[in-house]
Amino acid sequence: MVTLLENAQQLVNTISDEVQFVLLGENTHGSEEFYKMRSEMTKILVEKRGFRVVLVEGDWPPFYRINKYITSEKSMDNTAKESMEGIKNYPLWMWRNGIIAELIEWLRKFNLENEKRKDLVYMLGMDTYSLLESKRWVCAFLDKVDPEYSDIIKKQLSFLDEYNSEKEYAKDVVYGKLKQYSQQIQDLYQNILSKIQWEKMDKYFKKCPELGIDKFAVISCEQSLEVMINADEYFRKLYLEPPGSNASWNTRDQHFSMTIMRMHEQLKNISHNGERSKIVVWAHNSHVGSSLASERGGQNFEKNDQWNLGQMIRSIYGENKSKIFGFYTHHGTVTASPEWGVPCQTYELNPALDESYEGQFHKLGIKQFFIDFNKNTPDFLSEPRLQRWIGVSYVKDNELKSHYGKTKILEQYDCVVYIDKTTALEPFDDGIANRI
Repeated sequence: MVTLLENAQQLVNTISDEVQFVLLGENTHGSEEFYKMRSEMTKILVEKRGFRVVLVEGDWPPFYRINKYITSEKSMDNTAKESMEGIKNYPLWMWRNGIIAELIEWLRKFNLENEKRKDLVYMLGMDTYSLLESKRWVCAFLDKVDPEYSDIIKKQLSFLDEYNSEKEYAKDVVYGKLKQYSQQIQDLYQNILSKIQWEKMDKYFKKCPELGIDKFAVISCEQSLEVMINADEYFRKLYLEPPGSNASWNTRDQHFSMTIMRMHEQLKNISHNGERSKIVVWAHNSHVGSSLASERGGQNFEKNDQWNLGQMIRSIYGENKSKIFGFYTHHGTVTASPEWGVPCQTYELNPALDESYEGQFHKLGIKQFFIDFNKNTPDFLSEPRLQRWIGVSYVKDNELKSHYGKTKILEQYDCVVYIDKTTALEPFDDGIANRI
């Protein structure tokens, strides 16, 4: 049943009380309306439904700084925009924009005004690109809580100090001077993580309060090491996989999923009542909508299958514990780049193909609506159709090949949100969001 969309509360009303994970998608990474609607939904879920973690498709280290601003009056930053200065890598416009800044300020105010409620709300990144920055964060943390072990780790990881980017490092691991040590490097990262998990985390949880350090830093240490392990694997596969391979994609989405699981489990260690936190996730439709409903989706590598976090969260926790929203548009403008690493610009979207889901939505003649799949759904949703995915880049002249895939939308999501005409997301007007 198609319902006219008037506000975010309508969408939240479709979420049952037993849901622990709300996954909010977008079929572009640069549409303002998607950001606004997801922000309003997030606020309601935090304020009225007790959700305590917001995980986004951004990197862990810069969002750790943002989270510090949200959760502590002792933050080094005085404003949300200052706290976002750690976001330095492409695609900057996704997070360096006014909608995200406003949400950060709202979350900080919510935490500060609810001091009697002991459990804070966290906003964190779940991506896997930041190997080098994560290494620096781990060493800085160990300097404070375990200086002797920190000296050991710094020596073991000193080979990373000469690299300015993960791609430079990965090229050397795959093709260059680190190739002969490739397996030893992977083993080293894993051994450091295992030692901290099995021998040191409990000690660190006890020691941090004595040193005046937030116990969340212990969780961040573990997560930063996981980022290093998975970033190493991701970038290796990016260089080694043949055309059409899903190997690096699967590594990244597995990291997303494991991060969600880790926050769900680990935050109970610093909760006043020991309960697991309910989590809101922001990511592209291609990540949140179950891959099993797509042409390339599967459960193993027999046919080079693709899997994603939506599929894994459903599989691990059960469909009744998650609610997945897909967001769609037909035409308008979008912020994107012509290719990876190139400054963003505003594009006029080609109207969606008539035979696509978006084309069918457009024919309904309603400016914005949602369809909750728990109720009766239009017949055309039961058929496999094309749908459009625009990530950080937009290739207008080759859109059918670059940005469309066939899926069964009823199996991807629990609810579809449609806004017929969307506008380009506006990055901060400070030159940084366009700079590489």
